[in-house]
Amino acid sequence: MSKYCMMVRDLIDYYGIEGLEGETLAWVKGHISACDECKNYIPDEKAKKLMTEVDVLSEKDKKLIKKVRLVFYLGCSFVGVFLLWISLWSILWSK
Repeated sequence: MSKYCMMVRDLIDYYGIEGLEGETLAWVKGHISACDECKNYIPDEKAKKLMTEVDVLSEKDKKLIKKVRLVFYLGCSFVGVFLLWISLWSILWSK
């Protein structure tokens, strides 16, 4: 049993599968899918079913993520161009 197995078991014992969320739940699911010992450790069938469910994003969510990424990249590009413009402006006007 690895240290990750012990961490997963502690999390399951303390919070239960239903009490985990976000990155912790994703990490526990990933570990359990790869570890047979921990897969057999899950206490009840409801929790086993919850751990085997696949999180699938809807098309609406995928489009929203693409829009957020686009806005983020455009914003970063704008800031980069602005900083470049400021540095060139200060170099040209300082002479």
